[in-house]
Amino acid sequence: MKKQPTRAEMEDYQVLHQFKVLHLGWEMDNEAWIAKNKKGRSVLLMTSHGGLYDYGQDISELHGKIRETRDVLAGLKKAVALINDDQ
Repeated sequence: MKKQPTRAEMEDYQVLHQFKVLHLGWEMDNEAWIAKNKKGRSVLLMTSHGGLYDYGQDISELHGKIRETRDVLAGLKKAVALINDDQ
């Protein structure tokens, strides 16, 4: 698991972008940010199990969320098509 920043450490970030992250089968922890840290580097911050985690510049988690979201979207589109085909 990634390091969980303290509240004091969060003051070290300047948020550049806040966005929603969908977690399949999990109803909480849907906030994420791209923020500048004290060193001026853009980093990924995400909530997980009630905590805030700094993923640094590792965007593999985001790529996984994109794949997960595409799979869910494909299932939703197929469901709509099946209903529309039956009308």
